[in-house]
Amino acid sequence: MKLFLSIVIFISFWIIRGLFYWNKAYQLKKIRKHYHSYLAKKDEVFLQKKQAVISLFKEAGVKDFSVPHYEHLSHNQAYRHSLSGFDNLNVGREDVVGIVKLKFDEAIGAFNTKMHQSYNPFFWLEFIIKLPNKILQFIQVKPSTSLLNSIQLIYWFSMILFGLHHIGIVDIKSWF
Repeated sequence: MKLFLSIVIFISFWIIRGLFYWNKAYQLKKIRKHYHSYLAKKDEVFLQKKQAVISLFKEAGVKDFSVPHYEHLSHNQAYRHSLSGFDNLNVGREDVVGIVKLKFDEAIGAFNTKMHQSYNPFFWLEFIIKLPNKILQFIQVKPSTSLLNSIQLIYWFSMILFGLHHIGIVDIKSWF
């Protein structure tokens, strides 16, 4: 019964994770349609979604980009500086629009990849094998490589012992 419950919980986690990333990709696809409508001057819905787009881009790992901007000070002087792409998503300049379209595709691709990983057993096997590393990344701790390798070895050794104890090959209780 415990094994069945564990399998159900694990499969539920797979499905829920996959659905979360599917939903994020779906949201971006809908907002991308609003972006195209905004560029064609058909609606202004995209402006209401700008913060959601930036948040989804960041969650997908899409980096902010910069575009050069020139301000003419006089007939022979210009001031050049860079503008944040995320802050200027609503600008209709060709260079900005081209990059924004690529960023939408990049973010949707990132969410689709994560969604497909949810259903890949090899992803989960690697996740379990590298669990200490994943936990340290999640809490944003960057230990040295030797410390990380030591933690990883202790984890593997503990998991092997636990597995052997669970199937009855090794009796850890008799060690103490």
